[in-house]
Amino acid sequence: MTGHQHGSTRPARGLGAGWFASVQRIGLAIVTASALIFLSCTASPAGADTVEALKERKSIILGVRADQPPFSQIKDGKPDGYAVALCQEIVKTLRETQNMPDLGITYVTVSADSRFDDLATGKIDLLCEGTSETIQRMQKFDFTLQIWVSGTGLMTRTDSDVANMRDLEGERIGVVGNTSTEAMLRATLHRLLITGDVVTFESHLSALKALEDKKIAAYFADRDTLVVLRAQSKEPDSLRVADESLSLEPFAFALRPNDDRLRVIANLALSRLYRSGKAQELFHVYFPNSEPSALLKALFILQAIPEI
Repeated sequence: MTGHQHGSTRPARGLGAGWFASVQRIGLAIVTASALIFLSCTASPAGADTVEALKERKSIILGVRADQPPFSQIKDGKPDGYAVALCQEIVKTLRETQNMPDLGITYVTVSADSRFDDLATGKIDLLCEGTSETIQRMQKFDFTLQIWVSGTGLMTRTDSDVANMRDLEGERIGVVGNTSTEAMLRATLHRLLITGDVVTFESHLSALKALEDKKIAAYFADRDTLVVLRAQSKEPDSLRVADESLSLEPFAFALRPNDDRLRVIANLALSRLYRSGKAQELFHVYFPNSEPSALLKALFILQAIPEI
């Protein structure tokens, strides 16, 4: 992909190598802690049992996004992306382990605004997108093993003087509304004492168009998503993604609380993908000409939970 190499360990612009190494150590600690928590926790009290319902319904409902490349998008009229591919592997494991060889998949498109309500009300069974796992969200929903670790970033126009967060004083900054990314943007601006006008959008594509049309000075989102959006834009050379990553964010699939059987089966599927190397193969499908970052490689190793 143009202008981005996942395997790079180059220090972020304006920051020393020591800071970057510290960020990597913190990220590894987060991933390690998640793995230990998974190993030590016992099952939650019985609650929603989606697996039993699937045997009657004969179809699992996956919530996907239309505009979150390369994780979840509608491409050529079909759901596609790294997160979607991982969810399809979870469905295969459901078919094999639960004696449901004919289990079908129904895809429902969700938005950043609706996704958690859709999950809570039973409109979908599993949220298959790049969902940030946060402590606040864990109070209301369960999560699978982590599927990704990355950071938020900034995309600007090449004809603009805005190159990083410090240049955003008095500028209009775009972000998808009602997301952890919006909360992080506002917190970062507050911490850096930057006064900017935060403009929220319903989707990545609408924000990208606003940036291209010079209605906003910058767009704040997951850095890997920004790289793909830039590559898919009409004029990639007119856009740039800042070198610095502004935060670390782990992604995982969300499901309803106490939906233990589905969660365990999903974790079984993901851990097998990590152990077998299939996850790395899928990575190369959706991130061509790139290599997993050091943090993502660590996630693949530490989330490969043993079965016995």
